[in-house]
Amino acid sequence: MSVTPLVDRPADHAVGARRRGHRSPGGATLGQDAGRDARRQAAAILEVLAGVRTPTEAAEALGMSLPRYYQVESGALRGLVAACAPRPKGRQRSVESAVAALQREIERWRREAARQQALARAAQRAVGLSPPARWASPPRCGGRTPLWCHRQET
Repeated sequence: MSVTPLVDRPADHAVGARRRGHRSPGGATLGQDAGRDARRQAAAILEVLAGVRTPTEAAEALGMSLPRYYQVESGALRGLVAACAPRPKGRQRSVESAVAALQREIERWRREAARQQALARAAQRAVGLSPPARWASPPRCGGRTPLWCHRQET
């Protein structure tokens, strides 16, 4: 009975975890999304790190020069270290969700301003003050009508 190495297995050999929609931490599906050459390079680098092969032997097996092997190895180690770095916990806020939250906050403050204006009007009526006079037709200020244009000087 011969054992097929992981790097030569076809991608359709993975069963179960991918179909159910969640990731497995490793095992038979580890590296299946990478190409055959990438899996061979990863296996050779791991063999060198484990002491099974020398870097020269690994470079020859991969068909690359020794300086190129060292470049590939350092890139792989950078990726390993980056993958081991701690990540922030919980869901990270995207730009779209931050914009949506700010828009909800703007709407909330607009409702609060309208509420305060209604309270001020009710207080003015309670003490007998007349409401401020409105313009018959508001003046146009540069194509738009800012709030300060609606106020009448007393």
